[in-house]
Amino acid sequence: MNITFVNCSTGFYEIAIKKKIEIGASFPPLGLLYLGKILEMNNYHVEIFDGNAEQINDKKIKKIAESSDIVGLTIYSQPKDKEYAISISRKLQIYNPKIKLIIGGPHVSLLTEESLKEFNADIAVKGPGEPVIASLVNSIKLNKPIEKLPGVCYKKDNKIIFNLKENKIQNLDELPFPARHLTDKYTYGYIMNTKFGKGKATSILTSRGCPNRCRFCGLKAHIPYYQKRSVNNIIKEIDEIVSQGYNTIIFTDDNFLADRKRIEKIMDHIIKNHPGLTLWINEARADSGDKILYEKMRKAGVEIIHFGIESGNQDVLDYYNKKLTISRIKETIRLSHKMGFLTIGSFILGAPIETEKHFQKTIRFAASLPLDLASFFALRYVYGSDIWKEAEKDGKINYKKDGHFIYADSSKNLGNFTTDEIIDYTRKGYNRFYYNPLLWFRFFYRSISKREPWLLYVGFKFLFKNISI
Repeated sequence: MNITFVNCSTGFYEIAIKKKIEIGASFPPLGLLYLGKILEMNNYHVEIFDGNAEQINDKKIKKIAESSDIVGLTIYSQPKDKEYAISISRKLQIYNPKIKLIIGGPHVSLLTEESLKEFNADIAVKGPGEPVIASLVNSIKLNKPIEKLPGVCYKKDNKIIFNLKENKIQNLDELPFPARHLTDKYTYGYIMNTKFGKGKATSILTSRGCPNRCRFCGLKAHIPYYQKRSVNNIIKEIDEIVSQGYNTIIFTDDNFLADRKRIEKIMDHIIKNHPGLTLWINEARADSGDKILYEKMRKAGVEIIHFGIESGNQDVLDYYNKKLTISRIKETIRLSHKMGFLTIGSFILGAPIETEKHFQKTIRFAASLPLDLASFFALRYVYGSDIWKEAEKDGKINYKKDGHFIYADSSKNLGNFTTDEIIDYTRKGYNRFYYNPLLWFRFFYRSISKREPWLLYVGFKFLFKNISI
């Protein structure tokens, strides 16, 4: 039996709703690599196609449909990604009406029954796929019932049957390591479609979920728990990654620096056993770490840290429940810059309490920080987030009418500005940040001192593609 998984992401980065630039694949779809490993251990043949790393055209969809008994799609809530996934699912079923279509991922975990109908799938899985994938595929192969599998939703005799029993991984250490060879045909480690780091790049997930609860974030809705792997389990995977010839490792946790002692032990192992690695921290809070930890991270090979800063206004940070102060943000970003990390910050405009002065202050704040790259987004009301729930309770949002992914918009009584007005301010944010002479001085200095000419290319890409939206 042949199983194919498709990561239904478009490989594009929307900077202002109507504007997008190709970013290339930063890291592989680890969730699918975990599923692939479990199925390979059960003697199934598995293939993976990554929409982040290649355009999955009609020819490839036809090939997938004709060569697969089961196809699994990972579905995301980002509108462009969801449209892409719907297109792929429909074409698969046209090319092979007998194919078994299984869907999962963040969007499906939020809206399981609705997704089953919308994608005309055979089976939808709510929650993590690892606990059920082997039993599910075995049951399909042997034509056995699947109603006892937790989190599984399917159609039978024109009825939808949904096992609401919680589908949870009890211990992350019990999972096998991802089957990274399944994406060997792709190259990872890109920032704005520009290769970062040396040699082969991959990613690792040392925890799932997040201990914090930012009000704009929908993560808790589909990953309600914060779970950590043990340090011993993590370093065993790092050892395996290095033995497979990878030179760059990207930590893709939603909050990698949440546990300081744990990070220290991981860095100590890398310093002692794997000198010369390049490390990239994909998500961190702007109050994470201190000089001692950052020095250890630098020694281990950390080159990039991305911080979610969100705002330059304390009242907006408080509204978002960031539990973060402006002074702490300044301290963290300055320390990151001092340590020589490529420091990236992201900002959100459009909170219901924000005025024009708030926007202006955030833009000035971003330009004042020693960041190397910055991005500005319009606030999105994501299904399941706290701000979504509040707006829904107040009658401002109805996902059946409005969809599940809505931008702040005063015409919908979601904030004080229309979406277009907020987007105009994100343009101003990019203008102010990337036309800053100090930034370009830092770009040139880093490009020469660290021999990183690619950084100039990334800066120019933001400057010329992002500004004239």
